[in-house]
Amino acid sequence: MMKKIILLATLLYCLSLTLARANENSVPPMPSDTTGKITWIKQFIGDVIGKETDPTKHFFGVVLDQFGVPVAEAEVEASWRFISLTLQDKVKVVTLKTDSKGRFDFFSGPFNPPLIRTIRKKGYEYNPTFNVYDTSQNLKESLIAQSANNPVSLTIRKMGPTTYLYSLMDNRLQAKEQTYLGAYNIFEPNTKPIKDLSNLHNPERYDLLFSTVRTSNGYQIHAKPILQSSFQFNSQLLYEAPDSGYLPEATLDIPFSDQEQTVYLYFISRNPAVYSRMRISITADENELRLYFRTWTNPYGSRNLEYEPNLPADLLLKLMDEAEDALKSGKLPPEPNIPQMIASGLYD
Repeated sequence: MMKKIILLATLLYCLSLTLARANENSVPPMPSDTTGKITWIKQFIGDVIGKETDPTKHFFGVVLDQFGVPVAEAEVEASWRFISLTLQDKVKVVTLKTDSKGRFDFFSGPFNPPLIRTIRKKGYEYNPTFNVYDTSQNLKESLIAQSANNPVSLTIRKMGPTTYLYSLMDNRLQAKEQTYLGAYNIFEPNTKPIKDLSNLHNPERYDLLFSTVRTSNGYQIHAKPILQSSFQFNSQLLYEAPDSGYLPEATLDIPFSDQEQTVYLYFISRNPAVYSRMRISITADENELRLYFRTWTNPYGSRNLEYEPNLPADLLLKLMDEAEDALKSGKLPPEPNIPQMIASGLYD
C-alpha cells in the first residue's frame, strides 16, 4: 500500500511539472478531448519522469582513515532510489575510486539522498557505524548539495598487522534471578552455571567467572578470576589489547533500559598467558538481563587482536586445531607466517 501511495504521489508530482512546462510553452497545451488528454499524458509525463530520474544532484565526498589521512584508490559503492519510466521503485548503484587526495564525486537522483553502501581497499576495514550521517528531510538538500570545498567525510579504518584469533560463535546469557554465577572458558559456547567455586570441576579449564547482581535500578556485572585472570571493561573496540590497567576483578554497572548497549571486556588468562577481547551486547530491563557475547583470543601470547579475515577454510581449521591442542595442554602454539602459508597454494 505504501509503495502505491509513493508511486501515486510521484505521478502527481510529475503531472504538476508537466503542466508547469505546458504553461511555459515548453510543451504543447493539453487537448480538451479525452483521447487527446490520454495521449498527451502518456507522452509528456513519461518525458518528465525520465528527466527527473536522471542524475541531477552532485555529491562530493572524501575518504579518510581513522587518523584523518586521505585514502587514495579506495573503491566507493553508492546507490540511490528512483522511479522508473514504468513507475517502478528501483535502485541505481554506482562504483568509483577516490583520487590521490581521497576525493570522489558523482551525480545522484533528485528525490532521495545517496547511500554509501561500502568502501573497499585492501588493508582497510569499512564499518557503517563509522559513517552515520543524517539523511532526515531537513538535511537532505545540504547532504547532497555539498561543494568540492566541503565534501562529506567518510572513514575507513587502516588495519594493523593481522593474525589468527581463536573465536567461537556468539554466546547468550539470560539472568532472571537476583544473582547469577557462571564459569566461562574460551573453548565452549556458553557459561556453566554454578553455585560456587567448590562446584567447579577442573577449574584450570576456565578463564573467568561471570557474576550478575540485580540492584534497585539495574544490574552489576562482575568479571572474576578462577585461577589467575585479570580484567578491564572498555567502551572502545581495540585491535591491540591494553598493556596495563588490568584488575583482579572488574565491575560494570548497567541501569535498566530498553536500549541495547555494547561494551568490551579485555582479559588476560591461562598459563602461559593469552590476551582476549570479549564483545558484550547488553539489554537490561526490569524483567531480565540479557547478554550476547563473543570472544577473540590471540593464542600466541601477544596483544595483537587484529583478525585476519581472508583465511582459506582449511587453513582456518588447521590453526584452530593447533590453538586448541596447545592451550588445553598448557602451551602456546607456534605463531604461523600466515601470508607465506596462503601464498604456498596448499590451502583452499
